[in-house]
Amino acid sequence: MKFLINKLIVFLKLKNQEKFVFFLSFLILFLTSFFFKILSFRQIIKFTNFLTKKRLFNKNQRISLHKIYIIHSKCFGVTYNTSCLVKCISGKIILSLMGYKTLILNGIKFEKGKLKGHAWLSLENGEILENKDIVSQYKISFII
Repeated sequence: MKFLINKLIVFLKLKNQEKFVFFLSFLILFLTSFFFKILSFRQIIKFTNFLTKKRLFNKNQRISLHKIYIIHSKCFGVTYNTSCLVKCISGKIILSLMGYKTLILNGIKFEKGKLKGHAWLSLENGEILENKDIVSQYKISFII
């Protein structure tokens, strides 16, 4: 309960446009998690591609990329344990709705004889929105 109260306090301190981004991030993160339970991966990608063609703000109105990413990251703690791919898909949708073009990079690596996977966001210009030391360990397997 204390955790939810802390998240509510964070939400109330945000400005109106930031509250909208927080609410939208939470909603899309929740829906993406839900869709992973009922839809195929191909259907999720089609849905993501459809949503990423929409824009809510023009370039003059949009919030800075850094601020959107921080607000979206605060939603992770509100939802239950979500995978990096779910976070990236919801992040791609949010950033696209705000006017930023992003890619989801998916990589693999072998660690102690096991295949590990990870997903992260990259801007169209190649800037990575993830710890570069972490993603450098992975070989890119596919891009969304």
